[in-house]
Amino acid sequence: GNDAAVYTLTDSLISVSIDYSWYMGGVFDYGSNGYTFNAKTGDRLFLSDILDGSDQQIKESIVRALLQQYPGVEEAGVMDTPMDTIRGMDIKDIDFIVSDGNVCVIFDKYEIAYGMAGMFVVTLPDALNAEYA
Repeated sequence: GNDAAVYTLTDSLISVSIDYSWYMGGVFDYGSNGYTFNAKTGDRLFLSDILDGSDQQIKESIVRALLQQYPGVEEAGVMDTPMDTIRGMDIKDIDFIVSDGNVCVIFDKYEIAYGMAGMFVVTLPDALNAEYA
């Protein structure tokens, strides 16, 4: 099934998620896709649009928050560690929502770790930039 939720609706920002789950025998699968838009233009926004800093600085902030919020996550990697996987991602491929002014990055099962590790939702300490705060 699919469920949609609105997390932020302000004059400058709209942030929604669509959660999904399916079972076709074998492993039960689930995940979430976040979409954030400029409320004035309708343009889709990415982490680099709403946070200050370079793409690499934003990814390092995600890595620090992941390590703090999920102790032991280093062991969850397959070929690369979850941190290496995040550092190698395109900033536009990193899923997130904005909730109560906080950026919450969403990594689905298998995206940065083995499937049994499940889904990771990482709340960043970074403040939204002036345009969207």
